[in-house]
Order: sequence, then structure tokens, then C-alpha cells
Amino acid sequence: MSVAAIAAATLIGGRRDGAYADALSAITAPPPARIRVGRATFDFPAVGVLSLDGTLCTGTLIGCRTVLTAGHCVCRNGAASCVPSGEVAPDDVHLFFQHGGFAAVSAVDAGFDIDLAVVTLAQPITGILPARLNPLGRPARDAPTTIAGFGTEEFVDLVPQGVGIKRTASVELTSCGSLLADAIFLCANATDADDPGVCQGDSGGPLLANTGAGSVVAGVAASIAGGSGVMECIPPFTQFFTDVMPWRAAINTAAAGDVSSEPCGDLPPVGSADVTVYPFTGELTASVDEVGGEFEVAPGIAVLRVTMNGALVTGTARNNFDLFVEHAGECGSICSDTRDSAFGACEIAAPAAGSWRVRARRLQGEGEVQVTVTLFNAGGAATEVAGSEPPPRINDWHPGGPHDRETSNEDGTTSRYIDGRLAGTEPALLHQLDSISGCVGDCDGCGSVSIDELVQLVNIALGTIPMSACSQSQSGGPVTISALVQAVNAALSGCPPA
Repeated sequence: MSVAAIAAATLIGGRRDGAYADALSAITAPPPARIRVGRATFDFPAVGVLSLDGTLCTGTLIGCRTVLTAGHCVCRNGAASCVPSGEVAPDDVHLFFQHGGFAAVSAVDAGFDIDLAVVTLAQPITGILPARLNPLGRPARDAPTTIAGFGTEEFVDLVPQGVGIKRTASVELTSCGSLLADAIFLCANATDADDPGVCQGDSGGPLLANTGAGSVVAGVAASIAGGSGVMECIPPFTQFFTDVMPWRAAINTAAAGDVSSEPCGDLPPVGSADVTVYPFTGELTASVDEVGGEFEVAPGIAVLRVTMNGALVTGTARNNFDLFVEHAGECGSICSDTRDSAFGACEIAAPAAGSWRVRARRLQGEGEVQVTVTLFNAGGAATEVAGSEPPPRINDWHPGGPHDRETSNEDGTTSRYIDGRLAGTEPALLHQLDSISGCVGDCDGCGSVSIDELVQLVNIALGTIPMSACSQSQSGGPVTISALVQAVNAALSGCPPA
């Protein structure tokens, strides 16, 4: 996104009459707002990504089919209010949740008099507990408050970096600068370089407050205002969150009554004892082509969901990562998502019990990636076997040679690196061609060479895809003409006996 486009955008559209316009006249911010100085997270299942025409924002599930976001996130003219509501085609709006995958949209209502919008999903999101709207009064200044979003962490040559990774941080509420602004918004300051705050890509995301009855959505990220560095989210600046309390009735009307924190569908919600989550995270680089790990599926699992969300841009280059889900007892991928994006999703009904593996593979670019594995148990029984340890979480898996070690996570769990190699230890400019079956070109180890595998080898030889695209290979060596000929012969005549 160009600086000119950012500078031209306004987040304070809608009815600009009287005192309301005066309260908003000084507030400007970029159209999409990542959380700077925040930490990556897999928490907040109801918080997802919303995109329209290449603009990325954050939204919060507040009903089985209802997402709350900022009006400027769904208005093409950058205004906070779209009138008529039909200005935005629902087919152009896309949503993604780490525990739910992609979601289609059936309706968009941004006809509020303030920077809010309600997005209606084509189908209910199951397995995710919607977030509660603030049912009480304004949160006190000292109330614990948290922000969450998928936006920008920093800028490199005026290009936002890190957009696409979910992050969170704690902020402290403060005055918005005037009595009128205080009546409309909830505000937090970012004064020093280490202070967290919303930035591009976080617009529409929630300000979560604990008012004594659990966490609730108290505000929606609308804009920031500050000095000369505000367009790059450089402090000092003030963050403005639209207070949802005065708009609860209007939000409920736009949602046709679908505003509830009750579970949706026949799957247990994430966070309950009937759901197991394996989070995998790491950095895809020129020397680390894959990130992922192994996980265990217990008998009786109803649904397995695997999603991937990665940094969309690194430097000035667009990232392209692929997602693969494999079962140890079967050949090849059970599910894959190879769309031209850093996002992907797979859903498998009644997955076979046993060991599984997930891989996020780098095709283009570099950057952080989050892979979320969610297991929904059937019948309401917990996935843990009584008296046994829970399945291990295996983070930051890198393909390579034998390597096995354990590390302790901040949350007290243990992460294991199995059959992996740490970044920087992989052989450079070599490709392992001979598969486990001993057949040149048999990338998936299935005992045959397909047309797709031949194309993979050619692309590896040309340098257009990484070496790990032929992931089952074992012996090191460049992709030579001789190797390609052997692979073609294996495709035509079959692999030699093992």
C-alpha cells in the first residue's frame, strides 16, 4: 500500500454534523490497522482476519454468523459508514479464523453513524465460542484491557511488515482528550517506543476489557492520532476504540438478533475439555523451507481442522506458503492448501487415530507463520486418556536429519524437536532426490513418480521452488539432467523394486 493511499484514507466518515464531527475532526489513521510491541498468540479464537480488495483488517465473532468490525474496513471509499449498505458486495469480503478456517459472507451492514460494521456469514462458525459484547457500563480506567489483531508490527521502507500474524498486548485506558471524544470512544496512549498499540491491519479488532464478569468486547479499533510518525505507528499517538456500549441495540438489529456468546453448532468450543489444540510457529527463511510438526489424533475425534496464517509481506516481496496435512499410515497428503497466499486451511471429518504431521512450506518470500491444529472430540469425552500425559506439542519442526531434543515453553509445557534440524544447519544448494523407496523423483514416498512430482523436480532445478518441495528425499545432491531422466523413466516404467 502506498504512502499516498494511506495518507488519503480517512476513518472518520459517516454523518459529520455538529458536535460529532468536531470530536472526530482531528483523528486520522491508515485504513487497515498489526499490534506493535505485542506478542504472537493463538488465543482469542473469536478474533479473525477480514479482507476486502486487498485491504486487511481484524474482526470479532459476536454470534454464530455475526462478525463485528470497523466500518472503514468494508467501505471502499475509506469512510466509516457505507450508505446505502449495498455498496459493498458480500462476495468481495473474506474472513479467516485460526480455529475455523475460511468463511464466506452473505451480507454487510455498515450503515451506522459511527465507525462500525456488522458482517453476516453465509454459514455459522462451529467450534468457536463467540465473544461477548460489553453488557455493562464503560470499563473503568484501571480495568484490565487487551488488544488483539493481525496487523503491522513495524515498517521497512514505508511498507508494513508482519501483517497476517495474530498478536496481542495489554493497554491502559486513558482520556481521549475531550469530554465529547470520551463519550464516543475508549482510548489508550502509546507514549514510548516500547508501548504497545494498534497499527495497520488491527482496525476492526477488539478492545477486550474485564469488568469483573469475564472478558468482553468493550471497543472496536477505529483510528490513531499523533505526531509526524503516526502513519507508521511511531509513538507518541493515541488509540481510539469505538465504545460498543451505546450501539448494542443497533448492532443486534443489524445482526438480526444473532448476538450471543452461546456455543454454535454440534462441535464443542475451543477452550473446553473436549477440544485439543496444537500450535506450531516458526520463521520460514531461505535456509528453513518448512515449519510444522507431529501431533496425535485420539480415537473418536469428530473433526480435525488445520489452518495456516503467515506474514503476507516481507520487505517489499509478497509471501506464498503452502499447507500440507499428512497421516503416518497413509501415502501423501490427506489434505493440502496451495492457494497463492500465506494463508491456508484444511478440514478432515472423522480423522484416523494415530500420528499425524503438518507442514507449512515456503514457496516464495520469508516470514513468520502460525499453524493451528484443532481436534474436536465426538461425544463429549475428553481427548486425554485417563492417567496418561497429554499428547506432546511439537513446535518449530524443520525437516532434515535425525535430531531430537526438548525445550520448556513459557506456559509450562514441553516442546519437542523430532526428526528435525535447527535453522542454519541444512546443506546449501543441495536437493535430496532419492526418496525413502529408493526411487529418484518419488517425492512423497508412495513408490511411484507422478507428473506433478516431475514438475516439482524441474522447478527445483530452475530454482523457482525450494528444495523441500520434494520432502521425502534422503540423499543429497543437485538436481541434474541425469536425475531428471531417471525420474522420467520411473514415471514411465515404474519405480524399481525396493
